Amino acid sequence: MSCRHHTSFYRARAAELKPGGKLLVQVFGRNDEHDTANGIIDGLSDAMLDMVEEGRLTRDVYENFVFPVYYRSLPELLPPTGESGEPPAFHVDKAEARDCRVPFNEEFARSGDPRAWAESYAGFIRAFSEPVVTSGLPNTPDRPQLIDELYARMANRFQADPARYEFHFISLGVLLTRVL
Repeated sequence: MSCRHHTSFYRARAAELKPGGKLLVQVFGRNDEHDTANGIIDGLSDAMLDMVEEGRLTRDVYENFVFPVYYRSLPELLPPTGESGEPPAFHVDKAEARDCRVPFNEEFARSGDPRAWAESYAGFIRAFSEPVVTSGLPNTPDRPQLIDELYARMANRFQADPARYEFHFISLGVLLTRVL
């Protein structure tokens, strides 16, 4: 959400809530150490580059592929504070960034099995990214196979270098009270 949309979002919620009303905003994000997207985007990019090097995708497909994602920091998630001359609409009751537990990471720590971790991780990514990936690949008869190959390559890269593709689910949460 851009800065303009961010401000519009909070204005709309302020219009909906009576004074004393609560608003909880929770999103994926980043903290001082990790960004939720790092391992995901690195894995996707590296797997696509492998396919370019092997002639499975063209360089143009790679260079024109867009995965539109931006993860805010906690300060970026906070509502406007009235710097534009209008009084703030919300009081911040609590604002927190957490590096949340991830089941496939916990299982990897327990089992030490990089293959199982890599397959679970790649499957997790596929569950939310496949529509974007599909729209970014050429509409050719082999597109379904290219998609399968891309996620298989991601899993192979994850297995080969878990530290490079480490996943952290950074959850940002802000609990607000409507004022005025």
